[in-house]
Amino acid sequence: GLQNCAAELAVSPLVVYYLRLRSRRPLTGGPYIGRSKENPMEVLLKKDVKGVGHAGDIKKVADGYGRNYLIPQGLASQANQGAAKQAVQIKSTTERKEERERQSALSLAEKISALTLNFKARATDTDRLFGSVTASDIALAIEQAVGQEIAKRQVDLEHPIRDLGTHKVPVHLMSNIIPEVTVVIEREGEAA
Repeated sequence: GLQNCAAELAVSPLVVYYLRLRSRRPLTGGPYIGRSKENPMEVLLKKDVKGVGHAGDIKKVADGYGRNYLIPQGLASQANQGAAKQAVQIKSTTERKEERERQSALSLAEKISALTLNFKARATDTDRLFGSVTASDIALAIEQAVGQEIAKRQVDLEHPIRDLGTHKVPVHLMSNIIPEVTVVIEREGEAA
């Protein structure tokens, strides 16, 4: 058997042991036997989950993903006989909430579009700023002017503004609501 072959080829006993183990283990399946693809579970999503679905959807997910992540995090519940009725209720609640958020975003967009932010900054003779006006500066100014919180990541500023003059800066409120705020940067010490 393997011992005779090992002695003839001068193979170490560890290699013989490994070959003996490999010969007993089936080569198909590997360590993932009986996992997600063969044994999915149905869940009712309570919230939108990226890559899975929207709130109110009934989806089949991997058993472990559902039991260990979605259900404990409160993102989903296990689907049962009453799941269809729950799904309709969750979808209608989500749609009403999204419509309210959309209406408030539209009213905020009108305020932001009409807004002109003035900044004073020191600049060189070539109208280049010594510092810069960043997204967080603009977000803070909008927040003070409008009275609603705006995160700096919502201000779509590729690079900080480093030049004097008037600039249009888009602000992402929702996926399809993007008003532009007018930012005017003047030289410090000049009269307007």
